[in-house]
Amino acid sequence: MSFSNQTIHIGKYRASAAELERLTRQPVRIERIR
Repeated sequence: MSFSNQTIHIGKYRASAAELERLTRQPVRIERIR
């Protein structure tokens, strides 16, 4: 198994709008829970 520095920790993650925008440039699934 390999590891990528692009992997986000599973759990709570606080991200700015700019950080979320960077993620949308590639295939990714984001769920925002309030």
